[in-house]
Amino acid sequence: MAAVAELARRREAESHHLPFQARSTEHGPIDMVVDEVALTLTLTIASAGNWVGLAEDLAARLLDTGQALAEGRIDLPRARVISDGAAGLDDGLARRIEEYALQKAERQTTGQLRERIRRQVRKLDAEAAERRRRKAEQERRVDLSETPAGTAQLAGYDLPPDAASAAFNRISAIAHALAADGDQRRIDQLRADVFLALLRGRPLPNVDQAPDPSSPTPAAPEPVGGPDESAVAAAMPTGTVADQIANTIADTIAGILGKQPCRGAAALVAAAAQRMADAIADLRLRWCDAITRPGNHNENGHGHDGYRPPERMRRLVQTRDGRCAFPTCRRPAKHCDLDHTIPFHKGGTTCPCNLAPLCRRHHQVKQHHRWRVLQPWPGVIVWITPAGKWHITRPDRE
Repeated sequence: MAAVAELARRREAESHHLPFQARSTEHGPIDMVVDEVALTLTLTIASAGNWVGLAEDLAARLLDTGQALAEGRIDLPRARVISDGAAGLDDGLARRIEEYALQKAERQTTGQLRERIRRQVRKLDAEAAERRRRKAEQERRVDLSETPAGTAQLAGYDLPPDAASAAFNRISAIAHALAADGDQRRIDQLRADVFLALLRGRPLPNVDQAPDPSSPTPAAPEPVGGPDESAVAAAMPTGTVADQIANTIADTIAGILGKQPCRGAAALVAAAAQRMADAIADLRLRWCDAITRPGNHNENGHGHDGYRPPERMRRLVQTRDGRCAFPTCRRPAKHCDLDHTIPFHKGGTTCPCNLAPLCRRHHQVKQHHRWRVLQPWPGVIVWITPAGKWHITRPDRE
């Protein structure tokens, strides 16, 4: 936790020395820290954001909570509840809430502690509590995710409480009416079925009915996580070659970073990039006609004169990679932008060898001057962080 806080402090300080044009207006230094932590600790962006926020809090204004955590008087979940409870409050009020929370934190569950903090914030500063609620509502969203059992979760977050309560009460009222009419499903099942029926604009269910044998079998839905893996494999380069490329990259970077630890990260990255390019040059040239014969647009979808890839090339890259090329991101490729690894205006080709799907967030990460992104082989992406840590993604990653 202390290391994450120190990393955030350093990146914030470094950002003040950048020329104006090198600063991202949408992706600030803390956003970059979140991406770096996500990559280093193999966390989702949401989890990494929670880590960074908590680390900064414990190192700056919630020092007593950090001390209690270090001494083992409270655990990480309780520290997070206190940090969340103080979020959006001025420093003076946050410290008063911290002092109040720590009085009983060791003897309360996280749920009890959270409710105790919420009541105290409303008691001490009702206006601050209201401002925080309005600010949180600006982040309202609906998320879809897949469960380990293969089912799906569809949930709304940071919704206006009155509207959310009214919506839930309507769902419950319909569910109870169906139950009173003889429907044998459990009330939770009824709520779930009513919830989906209302959102999809379907007629509300009456009672459980067996499917009509004469009805056609509905098509299987696309998995929540993205396209079918067999389709991805069909569009990948030869596995043995991809293995060779990935191993060459790993050996090259590990060797450089291990033997020359006193050199700056920028110099190490440049040396690694050149050695990788040299090591795989022959394989790459044999595979891609767009490099050896510019303007030769063959049947394998290689090479295109314009900036925007044609639809066939877009589908090939999306199928090959499956999702965003950032190592910890799971956003489906079809919802990503196709990014030129070597920028088009700097001579990069519009070719599967130089295209990879990136979500908007990680497209901005790639553009940051302290990050380096390389694609030495189609679909094999090397990410090198500002700290010089490197990570490789491949099309067949699980």
